[in-house]
Amino acid sequence: RLSASGMRFDEHELSDLSGDLTADNGQYLLSGVQASGRSGDVRIERLEVDLLQSPYRYRVAASLSDVDLNALLGGAIGAGPGRASLSLDGTGEGPGLVGAVADVVVRLEAGTLPSAPPLQSIDRLLGTSLDRAAYEATEIEVSLVDERLEIEPFEIVTEIVRLKIGGTVEIEGGITVQVAVGLPRGEFAREGVSAQVLDALTDRSDWLTVPLAISGTLDSPRFGPDMAAIQEATRRLVGEAAEATRTRVRTELEAAIRSRLGG
Repeated sequence: RLSASGMRFDEHELSDLSGDLTADNGQYLLSGVQASGRSGDVRIERLEVDLLQSPYRYRVAASLSDVDLNALLGGAIGAGPGRASLSLDGTGEGPGLVGAVADVVVRLEAGTLPSAPPLQSIDRLLGTSLDRAAYEATEIEVSLVDERLEIEPFEIVTEIVRLKIGGTVEIEGGITVQVAVGLPRGEFAREGVSAQVLDALTDRSDWLTVPLAISGTLDSPRFGPDMAAIQEATRRLVGEAAEATRTRVRTELEAAIRSRLGG
């Protein structure tokens, strides 16, 4: 049986740690481990480590509950995001993430959006007010493959705007993320955008969706139009129309997005 009054990992501290440890000829099993931290509560249901393999191999099932995202990220995102819970099930070998595979589910309680450059860019584009906007609870599924996070599309829903987000984030910093911003057509500031372009983005329930893309790196993201989604939207709009018409609508839509984003 393990117990400790406290442990420290970099800037994160854990207290009231307890659990069970079994050792058998180079194979170790941690189970039922619980601890409390400033950012949330930690539970390791099962951690198996096989030191007989080279490099060593491991399998882990763990969870975090009552997570304060702002505290977890060192205050980087500001006050507002709802508290969260997280579950992880994964395998790997050696000290790095090369070869590691894991499934992660994040359940985010209702809260308010942080003040962040990508959201500010969306506000400039659409005339919305996402900064500090309240959002509903949501669930996010993420897969870790080697050193890449694959984010399944999920929705952030505010009173007026819906954000559908998905893509990949490299552990080294590279990002390729698609963001579809949905809002009632009547809420869109349409100066400089023709009715035909708006038709290409509007569904049968009169909701308008603007497809955007984030690329570059986490430290230096680039924000612009999602051209693959724009091509699909214009293909649906014009149907049997000539390619010249589709090209004109795509060009106008791309130019409108880039001009409003300052790109």
